[in-house]
Amino acid sequence: MPSKVIPSLAAALLFLALPAAQGLACTFHQTGVGSFFEATYPGSLQVAAATARARSEGRLADSRLERGLFGLARATGAMRDLGDRLDLAPEAAMTDFYVILAGQQLWTDYRVTGIAGPKAFGVQVHADAPRDGTPVAVTSYDTVVALLAGTLGPEEALEAGLLRFRGDESGRVRALFGEAFSVERAAQAP
Repeated sequence: MPSKVIPSLAAALLFLALPAAQGLACTFHQTGVGSFFEATYPGSLQVAAATARARSEGRLADSRLERGLFGLARATGAMRDLGDRLDLAPEAAMTDFYVILAGQQLWTDYRVTGIAGPKAFGVQVHADAPRDGTPVAVTSYDTVVALLAGTLGPEEALEAGLLRFRGDESGRVRALFGEAFSVERAAQAP
């Protein structure tokens, strides 16, 4: 085996051994590494491809995020706005889950903190990856923006491959999105 292949192989194995979302795995902090991690969470690559396809067909606006703090700030705002929208869902639909933005590998942890108050979900953007079995919504920044703007609904996003649900109790998270983005709740949205 040539001597140049061994260090490359060792580096690749090191990356495979690292958790996908620990530390600085999101693309806001890295150059060139983010695309490697994109395939590490099931469904991320398919959502990224569906997002590119929807953009090219004009069904989804291209609101690509810049790298660094400005992009992270925009993504953080959208993920918090998503939490505000999910607060509109009925109590019975609420459950803890994560969202991963497929293009950026940015994890956000949504925890039910208090159903009695106006803020039902605590939102931790730039979270570590969830433990096995935790429900996850896999989507893109562009999809979140379209959902919040009302130009795309959760079922339409699912059919187009722009939104996927994974993990134990992922059906509850799908129902939560359906409830939060229902026509009746659209009038209540901030």
